[in-house]
Amino acid sequence: MKKFFLILALFQLLIFTIHSKTFECEPQEREIKDCPDISEPVCAHNPKIRTIMAPCPKFEQYQNRCEACKNPAVDYFYHGECESFY
Repeated sequence: MKKFFLILALFQLLIFTIHSKTFECEPQEREIKDCPDISEPVCAHNPKIRTIMAPCPKFEQYQNRCEACKNPAVDYFYHGECESFY
């Protein structure tokens, strides 16, 4: 039974590590004009988003990495939908 809980704990740590990894846009990605129509959602941090109440998260969901990196205000992003990070 101890092995089961140990394996479960390691699996949860692995999932958390994968989901908590942030990515930054490469300089060449900022220059792309047309992005492919691929659905691979990313949740991007945009410090320029104005919120009514602080400290609200300043995240926007984009269809893919390319779409997020086209926005010059985006400073980093996570792979996956924004709801999975709240």
